[in-house]
Amino acid sequence: MKKLLTLLAATTMVASSSISVVACGDPNPGDGSGGETLPDAKFELEKNSIEFFTNEIGRIKIKNWSILNDNSKPTKFTYSEEGIVQVTKSATADELVVTPFKKAGIVTVTVESKIHKETITINVKELQVEEEFKLEKTSLVTKTSSIDRIKITNWDNISEEKRPDTLNFDNDGYATARIDTANKEIVVETFEKNIDNLKLSLISKDGNQTTVVSIKIETALFDLEQEDLVVNIAAGNMTNGTIDPTIAVGSKGFEITNEAIINGFNTMNGINISADELIIERESDGNNGIGALVNLRAKEGSTVVKGEVSLTLNQNIDPNDYFANKNLGEIRLFKGAYNKLDEVLNSSDAISLGAIVFEQVGAKNTQLEYVKANFIQNLGAAGKEIMKNAVTTATTFQITNMPTLKGIFKENINVEFTYKFVEEDRITLFEALPETKRLNVNFDDLENKAKFAQKEAKTYIYNQLSEEFKNKISLTHFIEFTNLIFNTKDEIGNDVYVKLDVLPGSDLLYGHDGAAFIGYINNPGGLAGASGGGNLEKYEDSKKLDDKYTTGMGYFDTIAAMGGNFYQGHAILDVTGTNYIENMEIHVNEEKSINFGNIETNSEIVLEVNSSNNKLLTINNFEKNEIGDYIISIKGLKVPGLFASQPIISIKVNGKLYRSFTVKVLAANK
Repeated sequence: MKKLLTLLAATTMVASSSISVVACGDPNPGDGSGGETLPDAKFELEKNSIEFFTNEIGRIKIKNWSILNDNSKPTKFTYSEEGIVQVTKSATADELVVTPFKKAGIVTVTVESKIHKETITINVKELQVEEEFKLEKTSLVTKTSSIDRIKITNWDNISEEKRPDTLNFDNDGYATARIDTANKEIVVETFEKNIDNLKLSLISKDGNQTTVVSIKIETALFDLEQEDLVVNIAAGNMTNGTIDPTIAVGSKGFEITNEAIINGFNTMNGINISADELIIERESDGNNGIGALVNLRAKEGSTVVKGEVSLTLNQNIDPNDYFANKNLGEIRLFKGAYNKLDEVLNSSDAISLGAIVFEQVGAKNTQLEYVKANFIQNLGAAGKEIMKNAVTTATTFQITNMPTLKGIFKENINVEFTYKFVEEDRITLFEALPETKRLNVNFDDLENKAKFAQKEAKTYIYNQLSEEFKNKISLTHFIEFTNLIFNTKDEIGNDVYVKLDVLPGSDLLYGHDGAAFIGYINNPGGLAGASGGGNLEKYEDSKKLDDKYTTGMGYFDTIAAMGGNFYQGHAILDVTGTNYIENMEIHVNEEKSINFGNIETNSEIVLEVNSSNNKLLTINNFEKNEIGDYIISIKGLKVPGLFASQPIISIKVNGKLYRSFTVKVLAANK
């Protein structure tokens, strides 16, 4: 769900934007595959007419693609009317992909190679609105420790109020259920116990419809020795469901937890075996995680799993197994870009859309977080390759020749994602803040900086937000899609102890990765423009995005950006509590001493105290008193100008920010 476009920023990149008239027919002409030695031939289409609804994607097979040379492959598409559909060649199949924009209509498309052309007639039909959701089935017979899916067949034909929203079982402990909005289905994950008649109630958001699914769970032994299992899996440092992406796979210090091994095995095989049923035997660490070998076997006496299997970790993984969720669901665009989608796709700003899509790839495939640092390495070379080899259309994002990351992924693999662009309608954190635009957070709740340990701090923050916000965003959703970032900077580069960041991927709460936003989505030019990204605000009527969409997206620092850090997040938190120094006031020529307490550490410390503006406020001295407390002596020098910021005192311990606070300098006392 998480910060994946960090890996694409701060590098010079080129994007393949899709073009309405000339599209990318063969991503790698003359690549040595033999196509360039074949004789000329006329391409053959499976059909020359197709119809579908505005929420669907059309596909037309090219029957003889394997015998076509570069002259014979269709690469040019001409439309009788613009703005209804876009046609491209699929990156993963021998077919044309027909992607609708927003409106219905009939359009004729001329498909051309260098030696041949054909026309196809496309009828894009309006959706019919329905009043109740429908399921593909209302009974399910399944196995223990399995994952099943039930399609909501008319998802796009019903309003949000009519869609299922609440799921309840009549008995606990047998299964969980959730709504997968991207794939428009109910996901049922069973545990180790069997039951003949489990009832799952689905209730619409408006409360007017309840549909019951009857589920029978049969005991079954899952065989770890079956031949069709995915055994090349991704794994890293996962704790309590949270992945630590700070160390690249293959680098010194990279860790692999048992939780990550079982999670990766389950995710890539579509199963739900509990860690309590398995024994993990580690055989080799590989090259700092690349090619690590483990043996997974059933515990003696298990009633749900049997046998054993050898796994290879982080090596020769098929990207199509790695990206288990290729349907990304709805992706939101700013109003201007959405209303001019055809124009954006036919411009260099198509790379902005690709960046937004890739954020969603990470949100729907959280194990991509394992290789985040690998994409940042070597000035983002791997990220550059992705954007260079990506084609973005109205409903597909095609990556050809996915980077191998030094052997983590298989070579020469193409991946294609599908989605639907909709107009941006999510509530923003900016709107939810009080008039002061400041929130309090208790310092004691921040002492454990691990993401999974931030629940108390986030709950305290959430309770200070507007009632409108809390009516739309639940506490659980807020905790899932926010992060507290420590030792960072504000929008003008001052040190900040902690910021609140909103993660991309939510259908309800607005958020983007800072690197994606500044580097690609809304690139401001200058040094940040080195990424070669697009700019979407120019499509707005005012030529500018509303502040609620830009606030908190980050501070651009050249050196930090080279490592992928754009200092994103909202600098809105006032920390209170034990040993925390609150913002204070001082007069010109006045001196004050500040006691910031004892610093507990098992080693020697290097202490550094700085003022963000030595012309306004200076540090005279700092020392340790007889009881071990640290004392700072400061002096006010000058009142800041009308548009200048007040100075910030930052205290660093062994190079890391320990405290920061603002000092308001007032005129001298008379």
